[in-house]
Amino acid sequence: MEHCVILTIFVKVNVEALMEPNRQDSIVSKYASLIKENREKRKLRGEWREDEPAELIFDPSCVGDTDLKGTPLPWEYSNLISALCVQDIFGDDWSCVSRLLDVHPAPDYIYRSEGGKEVLYFREQDILRVLNTLATLAKSNIINTLRPVYQYIKADEPVYSSTDLMNLLDMKEERLRKFRDKGYIGYTKYPGSDKIWYQKKDLEAFLNNPEARHEPWK
Repeated sequence: MEHCVILTIFVKVNVEALMEPNRQDSIVSKYASLIKENREKRKLRGEWREDEPAELIFDPSCVGDTDLKGTPLPWEYSNLISALCVQDIFGDDWSCVSRLLDVHPAPDYIYRSEGGKEVLYFREQDILRVLNTLATLAKSNIINTLRPVYQYIKADEPVYSSTDLMNLLDMKEERLRKFRDKGYIGYTKYPGSDKIWYQKKDLEAFLNNPEARHEPWK
């Protein structure tokens, strides 16, 4: 009788373990610092709220499911990542990524009722598919040819993104935006792109601007 009780507890613990998402191998853990950085940007824009959904949850409807060959579905299928968290992974590139998500095979749009609201989740395998597609495209010659920056700026001239400048100058995004708005630092925004680029001359002019030097950088 004693052995039966121990066996029952053992089975219960393992079933509960199976109901948890694989956080250790998930991109939610892999890109935790990036997610935090982009979430802070949303806070600055007033797009963050206290009751945001969990980043990563388990889909209990997947328990026992197999593919056409009878093989159990991988953990990437049962891991569900909230749409907000996916946006925080990709940041400014989210608009492009959302288009890639619609490319065949179409992703599973999973809506769950949480706190009286419908919350959108994606299967992690669909997000991984987009990441793999982006990694493949990044190695292609055609993507390098189509990059807007190379159409306007010579390849041998240093070009910086906003992130580059924030790292170089130890400056927060909000302060960099204020310096742009005040005209202290020049920048270029190309047709058909939301990206902002800075040339070497923009950086040099900013560093030599006496008005900018008298303002706090942080």
